[in-house]
Amino acid sequence: MDIKKIIEDHRIWVAGDGGERANLRGANLRWANLRGANLRDADLSDADLSDANLSEADLRGANLRDADLRDADLSEVDLRRANLRGANLRDANLRDANLHGANLRDADLRDADLSDADLRDANLRDANLRRANLRGANLRDADLSDADLRDANLRDASLRGSGLKVFHGGEWIAYINSTDISIGCQFHSIEDWKNFTDDEIDQMAGGALDYWRENKEIILMIAGSIKSKWETP
Repeated sequence: MDIKKIIEDHRIWVAGDGGERANLRGANLRWANLRGANLRDADLSDADLSDANLSEADLRGANLRDADLRDADLSEVDLRRANLRGANLRDANLRDANLHGANLRDADLRDADLSDADLRDANLRDANLRRANLRGANLRDADLSDADLRDANLRDASLRGSGLKVFHGGEWIAYINSTDISIGCQFHSIEDWKNFTDDEIDQMAGGALDYWRENKEIILMIAGSIKSKWETP
């Protein structure tokens, strides 16, 4: 396919003829201005898009596997069914992005802003969402198994069918998936939480032991129900 690139003052516009799939595999598009660009089904795997402006771009079905999108502006972008497996999205702005059905498995989303994003049916298995802002995000039926959600903001997020449960109890909120439990800044496996001694819990934070004694039974019961569901063939 014939790709036309016009570079002016560090801004790049990419367009293709005939509506064919753009081949930008491994391209260096750092700082590129691709706001509102039509890159539907484009191959951007391994591309450097760090600090790029992709706000409102059409990237439906695009292949962004292992792409570098650190600090990129992806606000209001359309990434439905896009492949972002292994992509580096650390500190990216994905506010109001449409990621319905996107593959984000193994993606690095640390400190990313995903507030109000549509993540229905998204694959976030093994994704790193540490400190990510997911406030108001729609995670209905998303796969969050084995995702790292330490210190993530999930306030007002829709989690129905996602395999992640939220328990509000006292001072801390517990986030529970099929393998791990995150309470405050403590992120451990379900088995570890079951086996912690009172002394180990007490050393985690002031008031932690009182919280755990009060809520341990219900938190572990929720964890057990999730595990059973996800292990059902």
